[in-house]
Amino acid sequence: MSRFGIGQPVRRVEDFRFLTGRSRYVDDIQLPHMLHGAVVMSPHAHARIRSVDASAARAMPGVALVLTGEDVKAEKLGGIPPLFMPEDMGGPKGYRTFRPLLEPAKVRYVGDRVAFVVADTPANARLADAKQTWPQLRRLGSLEQILHLLGRKFKTSLLGDYLCLKAWAPPEPGG
Repeated sequence: MSRFGIGQPVRRVEDFRFLTGRSRYVDDIQLPHMLHGAVVMSPHAHARIRSVDASAARAMPGVALVLTGEDVKAEKLGGIPPLFMPEDMGGPKGYRTFRPLLEPAKVRYVGDRVAFVVADTPANARLADAKQTWPQLRRLGSLEQILHLLGRKFKTSLLGDYLCLKAWAPPEPGG
């Protein structure tokens, strides 16, 4: 059996530091004039953003910056590109969707990014929450709801860990 390669144990040299509490983590590093960021995330699965009032958050002591989706859009800061596309690996060409850094108009899932706060401490960054006004939209919670809205009947079958859907049209009357 070879001394190096797949299946061989790897000697770990960092474990002793971590186990004895002598290691340093990124969170342990404090630099002069260091600022901390926090992302304000949507608590709703589907909602329109009517307004984001960041004036109270901007007025809080220790807050250096509050960015909203409208700010990102106005400053043309760009978006988040997809990490992987099939064409990158020789597959067929696809449509690259760029997600905005912060959502300016509509959230599509719980945890969607709405605002970004920069402050002198992590606690101040988390406390400086912008006030949002958003009416919740209808959200789909189950496969049955989705199928009902599509107005079709589907036959479902379980194939391994995958749920397979096959469109099924009812037979025509008299035929």
